[in-house]
Amino acid sequence: MPLPSKSSQFTPAERAIKHEFDTRTEKWARREIQVILAMAPFQEGTNRTAYHMKDLSLPLNEQDCVAKLAKNPMEDRQTYFSEVEMQCKCKALAAEYNRLNPPKKIDFVQPCVLELLQRMGPNGKPVLMGVEPFLRGVYKKYSNNYGFVSEDDRNTPHAFSHFTFQQSGGNLLVCDIQGVEGESQSALDLYTDPQIHSNLGSGIYKYGNGDMGIDGMRHFFATHRCNHICRMMGLTPNPTISAPLCARPDFNLKIGLGRGTSDCSRASSIGGMSGCSSACSEFVPLRPAVYPRSVGFQPMACSQITLQPLPAFAPMAPVPMGLSFPGFMGLSCPSLLIHV
Repeated sequence: MPLPSKSSQFTPAERAIKHEFDTRTEKWARREIQVILAMAPFQEGTNRTAYHMKDLSLPLNEQDCVAKLAKNPMEDRQTYFSEVEMQCKCKALAAEYNRLNPPKKIDFVQPCVLELLQRMGPNGKPVLMGVEPFLRGVYKKYSNNYGFVSEDDRNTPHAFSHFTFQQSGGNLLVCDIQGVEGESQSALDLYTDPQIHSNLGSGIYKYGNGDMGIDGMRHFFATHRCNHICRMMGLTPNPTISAPLCARPDFNLKIGLGRGTSDCSRASSIGGMSGCSSACSEFVPLRPAVYPRSVGFQPMACSQITLQPLPAFAPMAPVPMGLSFPGFMGLSCPSLLIHV
């Protein structure tokens, strides 16, 4: 992710409510904090604009964050909370994956929801933003939610997606894997902003607009090529998915165009895939293993982006004086010799 330049401007410190999800209790906690936000975004996606932010409640070396704002000012406020819960679910699955001793372990950053008490939206309520720690390093997108596979074609991101399908008994699949690769064989890959496809019954899409259900799962397996991690974990190659092949009723609105490149040179027809009475019947127990190292890859170039402003800052009560905010510190990423 790009760091702000020395000329970047930030708002004065402002009050906010930080909503955090506890995966153990599956409950939300809230506390008031102070933050400073960049006055202009640094990146834009299909549905969100991203701003640099500092969470002043954290230690100095942990304050750098990314705050994401919905482009649609009338977006359902619950969407922000649902996205955090989904990423926390992915984080728990990453911990299960790591217990099988893969050659490179992974994690998802811990997100939260920020309620800006000094910025009002068109609905008359405080503006919400999705917030997560700032990831330093080369940011890469390895897949999307509809079968895209990046040119990097690394083993770890795609083996993890395959693992989530089998570990859940075919009930879900984590895709849209993106983030920063660990700088060494022992360093974690850190991912963010994933998507989950669910297989919970006809017409049930638990994980938001990007959940393409059975159709999304089948598109993943249409372009997935099992690698040595898949094989050593005992993952079932090309599993049969027990549901009729059909798209969401709102397919054209939800397809992976909104979650990154959907052009895939490896895409293949999935029309011939057939259902079965039980997706779980094919699964075998997963086991820890020791893995060989795999070959290297080259990072992809970033695409051109456009920017969009944040709602106006409205001063309220005075904030404490005497606070200083050091600039963001960039860290260089050395060339990686081993990739999995």
